Amino acid sequence: MPESNKQEDPAVTRFRQYLRIKSVHPTPDYDGVIKFLKDQAKDIGLPFETVQVHPERIVCIMTWEGRDPSLPSVVLNSHTDVVPVFEEHWKCDPWDGVKMENGDIYGRGTQDMKSNGCLYMEAVRRMKAKGIQPLRTIYLTFVPDEEIGGALGMMKFVQTEEFKKMNVACVLMKVLNLRTDIKFCFDKKSNGLANPTNAFTVFYGERAPWWVRVHCPGKPGHGSRFIEDNAAEKFRKVINSFLEFRAQEEKKLKGNACIKLCEVITVNLTNVQGGSLTQFNLVPTELCAGFDIRITPTVDFKEFEDKIKKWCTDAGDDVKYEFKQKCEIQSLTSTDPSDPWWNCFETTCKQIIKVKITSKQRKALKYQSQNTQQHKGNISMSIPKYTAKRENNSYIKKTKQINISMNNSATQREINSIQTQNKREHLNVKIQNTAKRENNSYIKTTQREHLNVNSKVHCKEREQFIHQNNTKGTSQCQFQSTLQRERTIHTSKSKHITTLKEHCNTKGTPFKTPNSYIVRILGMY
Repeated sequence: MPESNKQEDPAVTRFRQYLRIKSVHPTPDYDGVIKFLKDQAKDIGLPFETVQVHPERIVCIMTWEGRDPSLPSVVLNSHTDVVPVFEEHWKCDPWDGVKMENGDIYGRGTQDMKSNGCLYMEAVRRMKAKGIQPLRTIYLTFVPDEEIGGALGMMKFVQTEEFKKMNVACVLMKVLNLRTDIKFCFDKKSNGLANPTNAFTVFYGERAPWWVRVHCPGKPGHGSRFIEDNAAEKFRKVINSFLEFRAQEEKKLKGNACIKLCEVITVNLTNVQGGSLTQFNLVPTELCAGFDIRITPTVDFKEFEDKIKKWCTDAGDDVKYEFKQKCEIQSLTSTDPSDPWWNCFETTCKQIIKVKITSKQRKALKYQSQNTQQHKGNISMSIPKYTAKRENNSYIKKTKQINISMNNSATQREINSIQTQNKREHLNVKIQNTAKRENNSYIKTTQREHLNVNSKVHCKEREQFIHQNNTKGTSQCQFQSTLQRERTIHTSKSKHITTLKEHCNTKGTPFKTPNSYIVRILGMY
């Protein structure tokens, strides 16, 4: 609905304000982010502090103190930076937080992941307004540089004394290269990643991101010659090796409906460097290719790196590779019922959504770190969106309302069916009446035609009679007597037909006069 016709929710307005901050690499506006978050914390009523983990890299923390701060805390984490944009491919300004008439909002960061940061703040805002205080302390953290690996963001933050004092037990966040003693951790996809459906999917593991740059050196030369051992030939072989593997994984994913994206390795060529932008006739001394690789938790990291090493060796001499980022964590959040953190999460979900996780589902979810080689990647569990106030009585009442609604719907369907049948019967009667009218019209037309034919016959007889009388010298008086007799005959015929119609109307039967009957009537005279 257009904004002019409906007042915008303040939460939406705040979200759009957050989107307008250009926290985009390579020069993110982190100062604008800090000011915005500080104002939000003040409005919500939460203490706000910042921790500088690196020059110009600051982590923001909001604290919602629990009734028992001594208990291990919960962290709701989100990152504030976003990736660059290709503005020519956008339908609107990516930094304007545009809201369409149907309610869709466009802007860089709407999904990854300013929406999550706003989701956390709005949830705390509403619960505090109702006077709710959690049992344990909840921290809202906002970290920089996640989109470029997090080396100067979360990875620095978890090493600080401030983080250690937080006594973190459970984290809802996106984790990259995070090595701590956190007991329970979910990826950002499990805590509200923008989704067009009403499902929240729990992910308890994540594919390891590897950012690999391959260097292909070669002999330089003039563009008019065939240069042997040049960089381009090696570069082509490297790209073919990586992309052939990519095609195999893509075929595996598309060829089996049971396999999910998290169970295959994705490979994408993301950047290419080399040569001169102005000197087109010069063969370069080196070409480089950058790849983004996401490796499933079930893959042996050493074996996969050996595969990369072989691709480079097969491409030619001196082809080397380096890691811009290399995550080597394969640990997965426990989903075993004996784990106190998973048990707490599972129990809470049961109470909220009234859905029991069956033993079969639990068996599918069970994914112990000691037997990761026996499984095929992380498994997801869809949790329907729930209503916060779904207590038992309300749930039963709502169920009854649904049953009543279903019964009313069934009754309405019966009424509609009867009305449809009546319409059909009415239409049939209408068609029959129309056919009768056409039949009567046809009969009347036939009668008129026969009478006309009969009149023509009498006219012809009269002409013959006149001709005969003229031949025999008949007097004018005899001729008039003959004409009078003919008029009498015609009058008698009309009276007879009229008498038949009246008789039929008295008996309640329709007057139908087929052609043969007309002939017989006329033949009586």
